[in-house]
Amino acid sequence: MRARPVPLSSTWFSVLCAMAALAGCGGEDVPDRELAFTTDESDLTACPGSSTLHGLDVSEWQGSINWTKAAAGHSYAIARVSDGTYVDPDFAFNWREMKRVGLVRGVYQFFRPQHDAVTQAKLVLSHTGALGAGDLPPVLDIEVTDGASPAQMRAGILAWAEYIEAHSGKRPILYVGSYFWNDNVKGGAEFTKYPLWLPAYGPTCPLLPSAWSHWAMHQYTSTGSVSGITGHVDLDLFDGTVADLKKLAGEPVCTPHCDGSVMVDAQCGRGDCGAYGARCVDDSLGLRCVFAACPNKGPADVCLSSSEIAHCDNGAITKGDCGAYGAFCSTAGRSAQAAHCVSSLCVSSATEVPKAHDTCTTGGADVLECDANGAPKEVACTSGEQCSEIGDAHCGAKVCPASGEVDVCEGDALVHCKAGSARTSSDCAASGRVCTGSAGHAACTIVVGADAGTGGADGGHDAGAGDAGAGGAGGGHDAGTADAGVADAGAGDGGHTGDAGSPTDAGQHVDAGAAAADVDGGEITFDPPSASCAQAGGASWMALAALAFVPLSTRRRRSRRAKVAVV
Repeated sequence: MRARPVPLSSTWFSVLCAMAALAGCGGEDVPDRELAFTTDESDLTACPGSSTLHGLDVSEWQGSINWTKAAAGHSYAIARVSDGTYVDPDFAFNWREMKRVGLVRGVYQFFRPQHDAVTQAKLVLSHTGALGAGDLPPVLDIEVTDGASPAQMRAGILAWAEYIEAHSGKRPILYVGSYFWNDNVKGGAEFTKYPLWLPAYGPTCPLLPSAWSHWAMHQYTSTGSVSGITGHVDLDLFDGTVADLKKLAGEPVCTPHCDGSVMVDAQCGRGDCGAYGARCVDDSLGLRCVFAACPNKGPADVCLSSSEIAHCDNGAITKGDCGAYGAFCSTAGRSAQAAHCVSSLCVSSATEVPKAHDTCTTGGADVLECDANGAPKEVACTSGEQCSEIGDAHCGAKVCPASGEVDVCEGDALVHCKAGSARTSSDCAASGRVCTGSAGHAACTIVVGADAGTGGADGGHDAGAGDAGAGGAGGGHDAGTADAGVADAGAGDGGHTGDAGSPTDAGQHVDAGAAAADVDGGEITFDPPSASCAQAGGASWMALAALAFVPLSTRRRRSRRAKVAVV
């Protein structure tokens, strides 16, 4: 620390004090917090404990400081507020910046014994304002006597310390070297309650002033180098942990632990893990909230719902949405901690175990190859093709409409289409049928022959023989030869006598017991017989005779043309 320029005699006195401080324990190793005694009981030294924290102290001598850089590697910093009643012009900036960068901050005042001690104490608090949790107690820097006697020194130091404690709520820290204290203050037990900040450059285990048995902070160099500060700077060690430092700064300190689902931290803050669907865990990885669906340790992937997946890492969780990609979050066929996203194109639900298979995409345009993990790969069909699920899914000729659920014919095959792809196929010919009908109304139908041998039950009338060519005038048979029973179907007369206006064999109607044929929309139905074939008279043999003169090829062609489907 530095004071304002002082008379030469005082300067040399400070130099002598610093030289005397070099006569400490020289960095020898001493067990944790063990006190080392020399042959003179007044020469008491103390070494730091196993945990120390680095800090620095500054004043206007350091000029403008980049605190963002200077904070790196340091836990605390202490800035000078004044030298006596002279206010440090950089204090306000330093005080504000130390807090901004997250350092535990402190303030020190260079003590001028010839000035009123309480006035100096008031100046400190007027510039810091109310000190809160995270602010170290104010420090009194005791380095000069300015002609004051040891008794006057003790009185002034006590007056300052008692005012600070009464008005800040914090017990102040005293900064003083061992030789200066022993020679110029000679204070005793009344000062031991105040933490000691000890300047001693060189030794790891510095010599203590007679009133103390340990030190809280050790200023070990005045020529330190810190990023963000131009030139030399004082560097310090705090003897303790972060919790110890915060306790000194007035922050509440607790042993971190779980209180049910509530996590209590080192500052006694309480947070309920249960409010976030988690549990409080304190194990070898430390105190933390572990998400309810996660194991305490290690990685895991779990389902939070049928669409939401989460990755666990030692209880911490990262969420993802399978549903946003048209997938399910699934553990089907896996452990509860090995969830993965499964495409809804490959499985129908989150509980279906995925397997390798091929299917058709919606619309039937392409083939979808699903692997054993439920991941899809789309294979595009070429123009003129569509996906078919008849057998293994594949690209086949386009026979189905782009949408809907219909049946269509493909040759003698009846194909069931759904959502633009061929799903199933039936071979009508295998059952003696043919595929007939338009798209959406196709079906396998039975074929019924219409020749004389299969026509009427006893009439033997070829339906084809009664068409316009057989019974009409254009067929070469006059009205007299066109038996009404032969011509009725062809005439389209709905079962009435033949050629209009010229029925032959007057009164010779088609035997009522013969199969009178009704033609309705291309479908022939046969009335059940009610009499014997004998009642048909000569009409039956005439029809057969007429049919006999028709060339065989014609008969066959007509027979095909006259085939009628009966479903």
